[in-house]
Amino acid sequence: MEDFSPSYSSPSYSPPSSPPPSPPHSTQSKPLHFSTTEAFSPSYSPPSYSPPSYSPPSYSPPSSPLPPSPPHSSQSKLLHPNAPPRNPYHDPSLPLPPQECYYKQVADKRRKIEIQRDRSILHGFDLQPTATSLLHSYGVVSLQNFINDFTKVPLKKRNAKKKLFNSLAFHYPTSFSLKLAKLLLIHPPIHIRSEVVSLLRETLTETHGKDDRKISCLILVEIKSPILESFKNEVEEVLLLPLSETIANVASRIYGFSIGGWLELLEYIVSCVSLNRNDDDSVLKQRKGLMLLAELSSDVIENREFWKNHYVGLYENLVVRMVDETANENFQNLTFNALLALMGMSQALEEFEVGGDILLLLLDYIDRNPREEIVLNRVQDLGDFISLDVDEVIDGKEENMFQSLLRIAEKEDASEELRCAAVQVIKELDEKNVYTMAKVMNEISDVDARRVLKVSLLMMLRIEEDPLWFKSNEESKAGISQSFALGRFLMYWLCFEADGSIIVPMAIEFLKTSYSASKNWRKRHAGMLLIAAFSERQKNDIVKCFVEFESLIMKSLNDGHHRVVWAAINATKWLGECKLIPHGKYQYHMKFFAKLFSIVKSIHCSKLQVNAIIAIRTLAINCGLDKMTSFGEEIVVVMLELLKNDQAKIKEEAVETLESVAALIPTNFKKYYHRTMETLKGILFHNHNKPSLLLRIKSLECMSSILSRTENAKAKFIQEDAVNELIYSFAVIAYMTIFWCSCLDENGRIHVLNILSHLSVRSMRVFYPHVGRGVKLLIIRAAETLKGRFSPFLDDILSNVALLWLYCLIEDGRSIMGEETEDGAKISDMAVSALGKICEFQCENIDDPQILFRSDELVTEETFSEILDFMDKHGGGF
Repeated sequence: MEDFSPSYSSPSYSPPSSPPPSPPHSTQSKPLHFSTTEAFSPSYSPPSYSPPSYSPPSYSPPSSPLPPSPPHSSQSKLLHPNAPPRNPYHDPSLPLPPQECYYKQVADKRRKIEIQRDRSILHGFDLQPTATSLLHSYGVVSLQNFINDFTKVPLKKRNAKKKLFNSLAFHYPTSFSLKLAKLLLIHPPIHIRSEVVSLLRETLTETHGKDDRKISCLILVEIKSPILESFKNEVEEVLLLPLSETIANVASRIYGFSIGGWLELLEYIVSCVSLNRNDDDSVLKQRKGLMLLAELSSDVIENREFWKNHYVGLYENLVVRMVDETANENFQNLTFNALLALMGMSQALEEFEVGGDILLLLLDYIDRNPREEIVLNRVQDLGDFISLDVDEVIDGKEENMFQSLLRIAEKEDASEELRCAAVQVIKELDEKNVYTMAKVMNEISDVDARRVLKVSLLMMLRIEEDPLWFKSNEESKAGISQSFALGRFLMYWLCFEADGSIIVPMAIEFLKTSYSASKNWRKRHAGMLLIAAFSERQKNDIVKCFVEFESLIMKSLNDGHHRVVWAAINATKWLGECKLIPHGKYQYHMKFFAKLFSIVKSIHCSKLQVNAIIAIRTLAINCGLDKMTSFGEEIVVVMLELLKNDQAKIKEEAVETLESVAALIPTNFKKYYHRTMETLKGILFHNHNKPSLLLRIKSLECMSSILSRTENAKAKFIQEDAVNELIYSFAVIAYMTIFWCSCLDENGRIHVLNILSHLSVRSMRVFYPHVGRGVKLLIIRAAETLKGRFSPFLDDILSNVALLWLYCLIEDGRSIMGEETEDGAKISDMAVSALGKICEFQCENIDDPQILFRSDELVTEETFSEILDFMDKHGGGF
């Protein structure tokens, strides 16, 4: 027979290689045993690694290491690059501990796994014979005996047999559930019933709770009667609740198959709830009926005729029980849950008035229970109800819901979990009924506004120190809890919608007395966030009380805590953004600028520096040209110094601020022109560290902005080729989806495109025309790359921007085809090709006459006139 095997030697055992001779001036060391190998000697140079040629697998134990080199060897000072790192705490004079052989470690690990496996009852255990003996017999005696033996096993040793039950529930859910239901029907002793109810509940609600089709409808029909009869006969209180949950689960599965429902169950519930006698048997039946009613899902409305005849009667009966002051706490809690279930059916049954009445009653009783866990469950159930399509039921009840939930949240002994749950429901209600809840807040009284403010500020104290906060230049969520986020929502809602004449003076009182002077930095931080929120919406009232707010902000700008200073800078930024500093009050601008300059120069925290630069730019833009002459030059000097910083984000904001200030003080800026241009050229063309794309785009746009206001800019600027090459590199990156999606969030993408739209207009005047055309093509390519990466609204806007540039480029190509045929044809072809790409993914709204005017993010003053000219040429739209 022909041998097709490759020519290599057969696997063999090769003995350990003998150690090489000892170096001079050293004594011969004995070869070390493999299991006690010492670390590599500094003088030993192992052979360099090279990829091995193909050879059959062979076992060869590693050879003993070379003997250590002499301590005074000249080579001992040179460490091999592959040697392990030196342990600074190791004393070389001490002997090394013995190291365990690798193969011994593997063997020990395998031995431990085998020991643990042997201890498992299911290892090597054939489940099918046990399942046959327990489930396939006609009776339930074998299963009863098995469970009886299981209950006698000590709790600590039940884990093995419990795994067996779990396996039966997982592999044989149909037979196991039916057998357990039949076992319940014979009413075994309490210890067996308890275990049977637990196993049945786990099988239906936990093991297969997410798979309603795992158990067929025929088996469910067989199961329902035994478990309902068992529930009727059960007298042990501890088993009623798990049995009612199991029955509700079976009912939900039955209604999922649409096989007529479970009318017998509904009739039993009504018969129990309708009992009015006070004997023990009647009271027990009433409790059973309330338990079952509370656990029912809204699917039971399939039997509409039944509910049409009994819904109102059940409601009236339950209302009487609810308002009964003599009823005990547990009975009232069952009644509350039953009413909640009835309310959940009201929308589908079109019983809107009854559902609304139930809601008002439950809101009145929602916190009338001394046990907080019960109140918490009620609040969460109310939130689940609001999330449903129940607009007709809750219509007009928003004020009542708000008052009830605020009453829960403002309790001093309320836990953080309960307070968060209550405010979360308010938030969901506001998201679902924006206009109605805005009206509720707009008409809020002075007392209620004070309550809301107190709760919101209290919740905003749940913020912790987190080192991650310093690593992000944006507003970070580091250290922020759910309580803080919900408290901030409540504060924003109050500041945005309430009457400023009421809440602004109240807030000043809060801040002066309890927050600004507090030793707790969390209170001072919350106070600054409150001022920033007011600045956005309550402008007129802020101006009236500006002196008080200015004093509070300046105090926090000098605070010793970083997060308080950050919040104070943010409040200062909003004062400038909203132009809230009174006209003619020049000293306020000087105070804010001086403090912000100090922060930028002295505080070595990039997060604070970035925020301070943005605040400086905002104040400079909105303070008025007459005020810029005195401190504008200082801003330029500070920004030029910041361009030497190592942080990219600081440079980006400094470039943007430099551009804005240069436009405000063109005369004074002339003395800094050459220094600024050299710095920008260094970033764009000579910086070998490859700064971020956003920094380069901002720098190029800043350069074009400065050149556009300079006489003979084209004659002075001689780096057209470098600019063109830079635009080309931007265009290459524009095709990289990973950059747009990983390196920039949605706001960052919008910001980059907005800067590019500025640059495309200015570059036509500053550089040669092909540079501007290159930028416009860059926007087109970005539109193609970012398809679907924005929200639909912004996708539409970006596509329209790209279409504008395409039409412009096509016209440019036609206009120069006579003189520059090659360039004109190239531009026209590229534009038409890109137009086809955009039309491909904007086919639905390509004829939409509405263009950019829905967004201020991408439309600039300099592109606005060009858009209008384009619309005039093309009949007002696309």
